Amino acid sequence: MGIPGNKHANKEAKRGAEGRETELQGLPFLNKPLKTSRAVVLARHKKRWRAEAEEKLRASPMFGRLKAIYTNTPSMKTITQTLASILRRQALSLMQLRTGHCPLNHYLHWFKKSDMPTCPACHQADEMVKHFLLHCSAHARQWHELSKIVDLETEALSKLLSNAKSAKALFQYINSMGHFKRTYGDLKIIEGMTNSKPKEVGRKGRK
Repeated sequence: MGIPGNKHANKEAKRGAEGRETELQGLPFLNKPLKTSRAVVLARHKKRWRAEAEEKLRASPMFGRLKAIYTNTPSMKTITQTLASILRRQALSLMQLRTGHCPLNHYLHWFKKSDMPTCPACHQADEMVKHFLLHCSAHARQWHELSKIVDLETEALSKLLSNAKSAKALFQYINSMGHFKRTYGDLKIIEGMTNSKPKEVGRKGRK
C-alpha cells in the first residue's frame, strides 16, 4: 500500500513534466510576496545601465572619433573593460588620445594655450594624435622599439588605442618620449595595478 502524499506528489511531478500547471484549488495563499533574488535585481539594473550608457555614447560627439579608432563599432562594455585594466591616470590619457582632446599643440592651439599647432619635436607637421604616435621623425627610435612589440603594419592607430593588450607597450612608448610627464606623471604600467576596487572587509573579519 503506497503513501497517499507520495502518490499525489508523483502525480503533480508528472503533470509538471508534461507542461501542465498544478491545479490552484487546495493550494495555500501566500501571506507575503516571494523574495526577489538580489543577484537578479542587480543583473537587471546593470543591463539597463549598460543600455543607457550605450545610448549616451552613440549620441555623444566623440562617438565619431571613437569609430575611427575602433575596427568594430565601439561598445561601452569594450571601452570600460579596457579602462578598468589600467590606472586612472592612464585611463584618462588613453581616452583623451582617443578623442583628440589631449595636451598636444594642435588641440591646445584651439584654446590659445599654445602659440603654434606644430609639433615641438620635429616642427614638420601639426602635433595631432596620429602624428604624435606614428609619424614624428623625432621619435623614430622609440617607434622602432614599439613596432617590435605591436604589429603596426596595418591599422596601427586602432591597435594602439583600442586594444587592451597593446596598452602596456603604448604607455611605455609615451613614457619614453617624456612628452606627457608634466601632465600625467609616470604612465608606465606596473603589473598587478588596476582600477579594480579593493575587497571590502566585513565586520566579522575586522580585528
